[in-house]
Amino acid sequence: MVGKTYLRYVPGPESGVVCSNGALSMDAAVLKPNGAPIVAVPALEHVVLWNSRTSEMVAKLAPPRAKPGRTNEVTAVLLVRDPLAARSWILAAGYASGYVAVWRGRGEDRWECVLYGLSHRPDTAVLSLDVSPDGMTLCSGGGDTDITVWDLAADEPLYRLVGHRGGVVGAAFVAGARTKTLISAGADGLVKVWNLDVQQCVQTVIASDTQVTSMRIDVTGARLFVGLRDDIVKAYSLEPLRDEALDAAALDNDAEAITAHGTLKRKIAKPATSIVFSHDKQYLAVTTNRTVEVFRVLTAAEVKKKVQRKKKRRQEKQQNAAAAAEPTPKKAPRAEGEDGAPTDGAQPAAGPSTSGDAPAAAAAKDTTLEFQRTVAEEIVPL
Repeated sequence: MVGKTYLRYVPGPESGVVCSNGALSMDAAVLKPNGAPIVAVPALEHVVLWNSRTSEMVAKLAPPRAKPGRTNEVTAVLLVRDPLAARSWILAAGYASGYVAVWRGRGEDRWECVLYGLSHRPDTAVLSLDVSPDGMTLCSGGGDTDITVWDLAADEPLYRLVGHRGGVVGAAFVAGARTKTLISAGADGLVKVWNLDVQQCVQTVIASDTQVTSMRIDVTGARLFVGLRDDIVKAYSLEPLRDEALDAAALDNDAEAITAHGTLKRKIAKPATSIVFSHDKQYLAVTTNRTVEVFRVLTAAEVKKKVQRKKKRRQEKQQNAAAAAEPTPKKAPRAEGEDGAPTDGAQPAAGPSTSGDAPAAAAAKDTTLEFQRTVAEEIVPL
């Protein structure tokens, strides 16, 4: 029958794929001390490594036991340095089928698959990945609302963390914490802090009434940034987790493991798909589905100078408002003689000439406006 001729066709191999949109973000790193930056991107069921300097593909990775097809498309990519070996890297990938894969490599084209297994429910996409600072543990967050923790040495899952009511869009280990701690963010708008020693949630923060779309810990490990569906990025302080006096007993007594630190206003009111920090700690990039916003991280001296400048401008504004609110005193009428001269020997008061001072006042006003405009341009994010 002519109406069912489409059944004769099946999906075939693809070619020329640079990057696919199955994953929300990609990862990049410099694999050699003097080499070019290598970008790891999802390309359907493969993970492709590109040399960003020469625009050449240096590796195309896929697990040996993986079945090609649409259900095995890459949905999460992570590239981190391997702390267990010098000049070695760990590349982790999550798939739409719920599987995760881990490679270890020492160069651009020498990679070995050391882990491939089912991490979440079948046909449930893996949304987030992270490797512990010691390189021994892998965590994956999926669309089934669960977090699976893997032992990379034994190549087997250890346990699951259950508590979110939406897909886990972000999961990260906290470096430098007193206890082994994991922070997760879900599409249910919640940010949870997990104590992995007891495998329990010790704090839940309502970050949004709608949805959390991304999460990232900064390079210093002292701040947590959470992206929302609107134009706000919330920041939380992780200093309580590093406090030596804060133990598991204190956390059980409703002590806060993370505290609110502030918000970052964005210009684009669209969901933040990823938050990335530069390796030199100077820039923060927030991406959406089509745009990238770059912010410069200010130093302590720049922050102090900016605060003083704002305080000075606020004081000048208050003084100008108070001066404008004061009533202008009215002058008493003068008694004049027949010839128009003032009586009682009074001389005319020598006052400023309005005709000569009008251009100077206008110039001063223009200078003030130009100064305010220059300050506004300086504090606008890049």
